[in-house]
Amino acid sequence: MTPTPDTIAADLLLDELTDLGISVRIGGGNLRLCPKERLTPSLHARLRVYKPLIVRAMRLAGLTQDQRDAWDERVAICMVDGGLSQEEAEALAWREVEGQQGLPVDAHVGPRAAAVPEGNEVAKAGEVSPRGPTSAGTVDTKGYQ
Repeated sequence: MTPTPDTIAADLLLDELTDLGISVRIGGGNLRLCPKERLTPSLHARLRVYKPLIVRAMRLAGLTQDQRDAWDERVAICMVDGGLSQEEAEALAWREVEGQQGLPVDAHVGPRAAAVPEGNEVAKAGEVSPRGPTSAGTVDTKGYQ
């Protein structure tokens, strides 16, 4: 995929978060950021805009070449044969290839010392986490769509 202004902006945002010492993790398509105290209103606004691209970049960064090739092929098939949009095709391809090849569901960038403790999963937009609200050290990305 050729870089676009949006993918470049998402990459720059990830670099900025890392430079600020903010740990960024994904789990089940949700972003978890820690420590939240370092997030400015400007960063929150940009996270809302670029969340899908950040999640995509983090997931793809952890793939082997064979896994990436299988994912790319599945996206193309979904778009050409299935008539899906790129976003829909990528979501479907990820689920299909993930199940077949054990692709990483979670990814992490940033300082590991600030990693979110296990059990602090963030609910997807529109869902309520069975564990209740996130801890004081994490940011719920509900609405970062």
